[in-house]
Amino acid sequence: MKIAHILVTGGEGQLGRALSCAAWPDGMQVHAVSRSECDVCRLENVSRLLGERPWTAVINAAAFTDVEKAEDAPAQAFQVNALGAAVLAQATRAAAVPLIHVSTDFVFGGSGPHDETARTQPVNVYGASKRAGELAVLAAASDAVVVRTAWLFDAEGRNFVTRILDRAGDEQLDIVSDEVGSPTGAADLAQGLLRLVAVRLQTGGFSEASVLHFANEGSASRHELAQAVFDAWAGDAGTATPRLRAVSAAAFAAKARRPSDSRLSCEVFARVAGYRPRHWREAVQEVVDQIKAARAGRVERPDQ
Repeated sequence: MKIAHILVTGGEGQLGRALSCAAWPDGMQVHAVSRSECDVCRLENVSRLLGERPWTAVINAAAFTDVEKAEDAPAQAFQVNALGAAVLAQATRAAAVPLIHVSTDFVFGGSGPHDETARTQPVNVYGASKRAGELAVLAAASDAVVVRTAWLFDAEGRNFVTRILDRAGDEQLDIVSDEVGSPTGAADLAQGLLRLVAVRLQTGGFSEASVLHFANEGSASRHELAQAVFDAWAGDAGTATPRLRAVSAAAFAAKARRPSDSRLSCEVFARVAGYRPRHWREAVQEVVDQIKAARAGRVERPDQ
């Protein structure tokens, strides 16, 4: 059987891990590489890796995702999110390998839900750097598609869900209620990208759409998402969890502004890939259950 090899950059991040753990069909094999194995900002590094085997597709999950740090280090954010994307697009075009470039809802600043043709207007450095990366990919690689996602979470990374659960023992938490988005499980996004690659293999092209949106069904405010996380954490046992006080984003002295409404419309992806993901609440429950199991399984090292 001929194997379809899929290269994933950013293999140590949330999405990279999820793609490595996804149930790829027989005949499809994923190769997730870390930054040390493939620095997307170095053309010779990327070109060498692309020359190692006949790749079926490349999924670019490498990104600078620290929204607050990006305000202090814009050059670093643009180097990875814009220059890195441009280098990867140039190299995949030269190697005639299709590219899936993962982007973000933070390219938007107005009211949602946003479809793929909505006007982009980033409100922070991170969003601007990701938008620059999108433009570089679309300009340099004809056989490429940009997939925007939002509010990504898993059981291992530093994300909203894991950070909230780190505060499970607090008496009260202030949570922003005037920012709305589309929570997305990393495992669900991985499954969606898997389906997109399968479509590419079947049809010989991704689709006529060069930009797609993917998120779990439904939307939520940060406050609603936090409440769902603690509801899942408490479960039937009724474990004590913090009181959640709804506050405005202005109550926090954040360096980076966040979009007030970054909800994504994902109908085009569902039509192109033939895949509609579950509701975000189901993904949250699964991730919280994984975190519970991991914490319950920890064995404290006895004092020596």
